[in-house]
Amino acid sequence: MGNFPDALKNYLKALELYEKGGKQSAASNCLTNIATLYAQLKEFDKAREFVSRSLAVFSSSSNVQEVYQNYSNIGIVYSLMGEFDSALLLLNKGLELTDSVGDEYWNTVFLTNIAEVYTRSDKPELALAAYKQIIKRNEKAQDVNFILAAHSGMGRILYKRGNKAEGIDHMLAAFALMKDNRMKRLIIET
Repeated sequence: MGNFPDALKNYLKALELYEKGGKQSAASNCLTNIATLYAQLKEFDKAREFVSRSLAVFSSSSNVQEVYQNYSNIGIVYSLMGEFDSALLLLNKGLELTDSVGDEYWNTVFLTNIAEVYTRSDKPELALAAYKQIIKRNEKAQDVNFILAAHSGMGRILYKRGNKAEGIDHMLAAFALMKDNRMKRLIIET
């Protein structure tokens, strides 16, 4: 991550401004972005410090959407740190909130993130179940991007588990949904 020092400097400067201005939501997002940078660098103690600060800031928010978006972002940070149980705890809380307010878009974001955590934590059956839910929920809405991501995720899992034919079928389904020929070329080349 070549731009880490610059990114960190800019986030810290923005954080100071947001905190001085009483912009709680923006401050929480900044703290989570800093935690993400540290998690990607595998500086987990620093990442945890900024996650804790972010949780303290946004947990007092009365804006439900703001709360579940932060659950998503912090869940991803926990996943990057390999703390899958903590990631799933927050992602499932966010999923419950999105269900309670009927936010289908963010509901699918949570299901996608949960599937990825299960994939990373070597729980392929749970990941496959989440991906199947994503496809089922989004077929009516015709949200191609989520369906594409689910087929791609299922294809990776099935192929790695030795079910190559079914894995390839899912990858071909994802490929068929792609509208961008540049993306198709990248996949063909790999």
